[in-house]
Amino acid sequence: MGHAYLLPMPLKALSHVYRLTIVIHPNHVNQGIGKLLMDTLMKAAREKDKINKIESLVRSSNKRAIHLYEKYGFKTEGILKKRIRLSESEFLDDITMGWFSKAIS
Repeated sequence: MGHAYLLPMPLKALSHVYRLTIVIHPNHVNQGIGKLLMDTLMKAAREKDKINKIESLVRSSNKRAIHLYEKYGFKTEGILKKRIRLSESEFLDDITMGWFSKAIS
């Protein structure tokens, strides 16, 4: 139905930053699976002192995911223009979103 994980960035200077990936199978959207996965990951993130920031990339067309991230305190940090190629002539922007722990906010 879906999966989600947090991976630490590999460089020591970025070791406090984790990359969020969350994917819901198209046949299972609007069933609360994304919320359940986010609840679980964010609870774990708040309990770990070494996670100070979570970053995620989300397609500009994925309004459902953007809204979900915003509900958990993620803010838009930037837009990567025409990063995703859909066809030879069609592109989408990627939106960078970030969440900060209370330790560094």
